Formats: sequence, C-alpha cells, structure tokens
Amino acid sequence: MILGNGHIRVIAEHGGGIDGNGDPIPVTEELGRPIPCNYQRNSYQGRVAEHGGTHSTASYTVIIDMVEFGPCRFRLYDRTGACLGTYEVTARGIEPLEFVGNIRITV
Repeated sequence: MILGNGHIRVIAEHGGGIDGNGDPIPVTEELGRPIPCNYQRNSYQGRVAEHGGTHSTASYTVIIDMVEFGPCRFRLYDRTGACLGTYEVTARGIEPLEFVGNIRITV
C-alpha cells in the first residue's frame, strides 16, 4: 500500500471515425476511476511561450499499487484535487516493482 499524495485517472477515448453520411464522428473522452498514487516532480520548466500561447512543462515519477496498467493517457491530480496535467505513458515508462507490489510510471 502506498502513502498517496494524489491520484491519477486514465483517459479512455470513445467514438471517432465517419458515420453513414460521411460526416465525422467526434471522439469523446471519459475519465476512469481515481487510482491513488504517490508522485514526485522530476523537473519543471516555468512558463514557455509557444505557438502564440504559454504553458508549463513538468515531468513526474508516479508510484501506484500493482494493478493491470499499460500504455495510456492519464491526468495527474494533487491531494486537493487540482489537475497537474495530462500525460501519455509508453511501455518504456512503466516499470513493475514486483518486490514491493507497486508500479513506477515515468512521464
């Protein structure tokens, strides 16, 4: 069991494609159930101006209890429920820590 300081929610995408009339079907996103986590920020780059707007860039290491978890997009939330960002993890960023029964996610 981890000592959580936040949670993640996996983003599932539904729909998309072309309907019978040749019109596009919009993709809808649905958030999965909250998964408790312990996260640590690895790096943070303050406000960056790009394409006429600004954004922040951060990378995190996230620890969750051992569950079935594969490459996906997810949102990371802090203890208060504030969203820290949306991230995409590949298979290379998922490391089972079998000895302690956790999974380490690096984004």
